[in-house]
Amino acid sequence: MHLVKPFLPLVCAVCLNACHLLDVSDRSVGQARLLAPYVGQGHGVALIQGRSAVVYDAGPPEQDGLWRALRDAAVDTITALFVTHPDVDHWGGLDSLLAHFPVRRLIHGPIEPIRLKQAFGWACRQIPSGCETTFQGRSIPVLDGLHVDVLWPDSGAVFDEPNEGSLVLRTCRGNHGLLLVSGDLDTTGELHVAPRLSPTDVVELGHHGSRTSGHLRFLGAASPRWVVVQAGIDNDYGHPTAEALARARAVGAAMARPLPGAPFKLDREPFR
Repeated sequence: MHLVKPFLPLVCAVCLNACHLLDVSDRSVGQARLLAPYVGQGHGVALIQGRSAVVYDAGPPEQDGLWRALRDAAVDTITALFVTHPDVDHWGGLDSLLAHFPVRRLIHGPIEPIRLKQAFGWACRQIPSGCETTFQGRSIPVLDGLHVDVLWPDSGAVFDEPNEGSLVLRTCRGNHGLLLVSGDLDTTGELHVAPRLSPTDVVELGHHGSRTSGHLRFLGAASPRWVVVQAGIDNDYGHPTAEALARARAVGAAMARPLPGAPFKLDREPFR
């Protein structure tokens, strides 16, 4: 018996707010579109309105899937770029994004200053406002009508293990949750965050679908319509694992995995 249904086709069209059915050519303010391209063994997704985007992680180095997908979506500005934590498969593509788009803000969680300098401190120097640190309790306006609520980490303290301090970001229009991103947070962190969650249309499965990601309590609290997982083809880690995918299916979510040449897109009709 198969625990997980096959991944659904990866080019879909669903609008991320309670709006009218619109033509795919409609780029009016107020319509949020999700773009999750194939970035190899890494993470990088975006919400787009008009020609502006908010980006969650930058993918690994020497992987051009994210900036090319943004270009193909007619994006010309990155309003905010969140780096969930300082693992290179989440920030290594910063150079390509900065080379092709103006980035207005670069926001990250608490990181030890030396580690930040060694990782992407160079990127902070290319942004006029520098980098910003955020943690639980902040609500950050990002696009017209959209804000990002920071649900983890719970303070400005630095974690010895970067995955444990991964930002958990819930993007909303008003009280309606559109997208939940959790970097490489593991089970312990997910259980801390779960009481703060409420239904959210799309969850990006944490840590590329590792065995310790996607706890049932975490996913159940988010109650997603879709779960998206980004992982490299035939990667050495076995991501996404059957256990993580089964838990996502157990909460009734449809599954999608971007593959080369087939980004996952949601941009046409309402979820709810």
